[in-house]
Amino acid sequence: MHIDEAPVDLSLFVAKVLNQGQQSYLMREVTAEEIQYSLFSIAYGKALEPYGFNGKFFNHAWRIIGEEVTKAIISFFRDGKLLKEINFTIITLVPKVQNPFFLFDYRSISCCNTLYKCITKIGRA
Repeated sequence: MHIDEAPVDLSLFVAKVLNQGQQSYLMREVTAEEIQYSLFSIAYGKALEPYGFNGKFFNHAWRIIGEEVTKAIISFFRDGKLLKEINFTIITLVPKVQNPFFLFDYRSISCCNTLYKCITKIGRA
């Protein structure tokens, strides 16, 4: 049996392909300013992350922790590796009605790590 080594046209299986400009944008170096903007745009009133910090903490402590946060996020974009502590999410159910009985009487909330939220926001501007 002979295996054909010719390249396969995967566009038949992909609904949408990024153009060269979009690909370049996603592969660019992430800047410290972009990280700070992304982190500061996280709403203060959102649920706390699993470790008890929210966007407000990072905003107010930025002068102290900003450099280390920036290094950690840039490292993720360069190496593609994420600490399991950053990729940790707690899912909880919050009742939508006074006396919930059925599963659909609840809504789920994901409490993600703030740095994870920041990473997912970068590039969506």
